[in-house]
Amino acid sequence: MKLLIPVWENRVAPVFDSACEMVIVTVNNDSWELSERFILEGTPEQKVSAVGLFEADILICGAIPFRYERILETIGWEVIPFKKGELAAVIESFCRGSLENDPAFAMPGCTNRENRCRFNDSTTQRFNDSTKF
Repeated sequence: MKLLIPVWENRVAPVFDSACEMVIVTVNNDSWELSERFILEGTPEQKVSAVGLFEADILICGAIPFRYERILETIGWEVIPFKKGELAAVIESFCRGSLENDPAFAMPGCTNRENRCRFNDSTTQRFNDSTKF
């Protein structure tokens, strides 16, 4: 299996839209190897289109607008959004099967896939049950 991860200073890039450097990681059971590192420039829409061309299965990223996430899922990608941390630690957590549920790798305010704040897409906003206005 192959992962695509936008990076910034050897960490998961905090925002997919502004990330320029990407890595492809090959995962075999509980081991992994950095396969490629490259620069991806252009508008966010161009980056989403380019991601669809890579030979990878899963995108692990920081914040990503809901509409881009849905586009990628529609073309067959699994998207694991709102993750943070040092690149190697994130990959190792993924290999152990604990990345999605480990709060150490969740961006602030993003505790799980069901209750995420979505402020980048005006059509969808999900709030944590404890949110008060």
